[in-house]
Amino acid sequence: MISRQLRPSRRRLEIAALRALFLGAFLIKACNLLTVPNQLGVDYNAHVLESVLTYVAPALGWR
Repeated sequence: MISRQLRPSRRRLEIAALRALFLGAFLIKACNLLTVPNQLGVDYNAHVLESVLTYVAPALGWR
């Protein structure tokens, strides 16, 4: 039997589940924001993605 100290509490499991839900929702929104219309051309799409990687990603702590 696992000792009480090693088992995660119900509260910790609930918090972990909520974090996972919020992270999933955030990632879906982020993916939608990074979608670039094809009609604007390859050069414009490359410029937008480069700007995101240069300015937004470091601000969010992405590497």
